[in-house]
Amino acid sequence: MSRAARDLLTGVSLANLCFIGAWKEILDLAGPTGYYLDPSPSAIWALLADVVLVGLACAGAVIACRRLHGPVALRVARVAFLLALLLPLGTLRTEFRLWRVGELITWIGRPDGQPFPWNDLWPLLLLAVFAGWRARSVRVARAVVLFFAPFIAVTFGRALWLAATVSLATAFAEQPLAAPLVRPEHASERVIVLVFDEMDYRMAFVDRPAGLTLPALDRLQAEALAAGHATPPAWETALSLPALLTGSAISDARPAGPSTLSVRFVSDSGSPATWRDWRQLPTVFTRARAIGVNAALVGWYHPYCRVVALALTRCAAEPYFGVINRAKHEGLVATMGRQLRSLWPWDPQRRHIESYRRIRVAALDAATDPGLGIVFIHWPVPHHPYVYDAAHRRFTSQRYGWTGYLEHLRLVDETVAEVRAALEGAGLWARTALIVTSDHAARVKDRPERGVRRDERVPFIVRLPRQGDRVVYDRPFSIVVLSDLVLAILRGEVARGDQLSHWLDRHAPDPHVQHR
Repeated sequence: MSRAARDLLTGVSLANLCFIGAWKEILDLAGPTGYYLDPSPSAIWALLADVVLVGLACAGAVIACRRLHGPVALRVARVAFLLALLLPLGTLRTEFRLWRVGELITWIGRPDGQPFPWNDLWPLLLLAVFAGWRARSVRVARAVVLFFAPFIAVTFGRALWLAATVSLATAFAEQPLAAPLVRPEHASERVIVLVFDEMDYRMAFVDRPAGLTLPALDRLQAEALAAGHATPPAWETALSLPALLTGSAISDARPAGPSTLSVRFVSDSGSPATWRDWRQLPTVFTRARAIGVNAALVGWYHPYCRVVALALTRCAAEPYFGVINRAKHEGLVATMGRQLRSLWPWDPQRRHIESYRRIRVAALDAATDPGLGIVFIHWPVPHHPYVYDAAHRRFTSQRYGWTGYLEHLRLVDETVAEVRAALEGAGLWARTALIVTSDHAARVKDRPERGVRRDERVPFIVRLPRQGDRVVYDRPFSIVVLSDLVLAILRGEVARGDQLSHWLDRHAPDPHVQHR
């Protein structure tokens, strides 16, 4: 094999490895992983083109450096080659994610009192080893890259087969929305549910760190029922959100394709495996539509518009921040650019900011639509990655560590204030019940010290339209009752704080008891 041919093969193989994260998604588009994706119809062709172009660029750069015959050019080429190897290494081991390099760089430039990220030193140590044995390291690395060259045929072959056999536009099509209903005159009440992903009750309200102010949440609590011992139906979003929408606790959930999530109820745990398709289950939206109420859902993580949109008159959904193929309306060039940007260490933060902004626009639009009786919004904060600079009230890709969670709590507070202001401006606040809760508590340490006990409690704040005084509710219960409560409010069964307390006494399940 000539040197030029070997350089070309090395470049394409390296590019193929660098896009391993995108390949993992593309090659399982029709499988379980497809549930979390939202690809454009050109996603397969975009990735093929990206690998070829990046591979040609790498090979061309090496060939150009060789022709320069300069030691500096060759040194730069070797270092660049070794740096590029960090991309596939970071993807292969999720605990070695490359964006952690950005965390380390950010700490060096502006520590902000955060602990030193010792776990993020591995890339620099690896580079130090490479630098010490630069020539030998390059030879070994090049041999490894060439060893994986046959995988070019594997990835390209499977991708071309998928392109020939799977229609992405069909496989990832959203369900048709329901036609808007004319609401009865007596159905003037409306309910807005704000589910903030991973919002912790103890950190936000009980052991709030000094300097953290949440005026909008405190104001809302002062005129609402505030539960002190509410627990989520599950400890992860995959289970908790289907449970909140169906009103039944779920013990397991398994993606089974782009539009299929198989779930198993806690009440079925003693019987032979009974898996149910979430699309076929009644939800708070189907039950609300049966009483003449229009509903909207805006959220992230789950592909809501492919799963539960049949009973909705509005729907908007954003994928999880780790998803690369996430823009179904983009063309070939835009999709190629998105996949290329996924190689950038700070791209997960950019995607998270993008999701929040899109959800915010859709959420405010739905919340101020008087024709909607239920607006359910699943927000992507205070969940990581941390992207908010509370001091300057702006988004950033350089917020890391446990203090980033606290700044996201500030973003939650500002979001609640913005929703309230929008409702007041639209003249809908007086007839809107607002519920603020979370799908699960924080899974991060709220302090750098060790030994912080996990507290599963989540916020559960319910402000009814005709409620003016605070009601403290301390009985432990599971918020799986949320969908039943929403319907009770819409039917006029719960209109005052005392009625709400009595309703929870009768209907809210003990968190340690199975709930059908």
